[in-house]
Amino acid sequence: MRRVSLWLIVLLILAVFWLTLPEKIDDNWASGEVVRVIDGDSIVIQQAEMQVEIRLIGIDAPEFGQPYFVAAKEFLSSHVSPGSSIYYTQEIPQKDVYDRLLVHAFTSPNLPFDESLNLKLVAAGLAIVPDYPDKSIYYDKLKWWQDYAQKNKLGVHSDT
Repeated sequence: MRRVSLWLIVLLILAVFWLTLPEKIDDNWASGEVVRVIDGDSIVIQQAEMQVEIRLIGIDAPEFGQPYFVAAKEFLSSHVSPGSSIYYTQEIPQKDVYDRLLVHAFTSPNLPFDESLNLKLVAAGLAIVPDYPDKSIYYDKLKWWQDYAQKNKLGVHSDT
């Protein structure tokens, strides 16, 4: 009887431990270590033995020399700093003309899109949602948050 009770306690502890483990990053997710933030929508990450540049898909942050460039870069840097982990997923494996991976980026794995850095930049008014021919699957959600930022005159929309 005593042996059975001990095994039940061990099984219960293992079950609780297993239930509290974070979800595994599935095949649609990848991760890397942040090397540096380039601007408000581009980051260099380290993956294994190589550095990879990622670009947040569906948004466009101000470029160097444009108003709010520094604010957008600092906002992104406040979420991901050198040495921190970044997690990303791609709608389809795709690169832009500058050979950057086009991604939805997150600070933790398996988060909903509402927690993406892409959306956070748009909601803060530090990136816009361009009408690209190949729209992100989250275009409507990004557009809604852009409208919110415009109505509240946030960031790049403060002068409009």
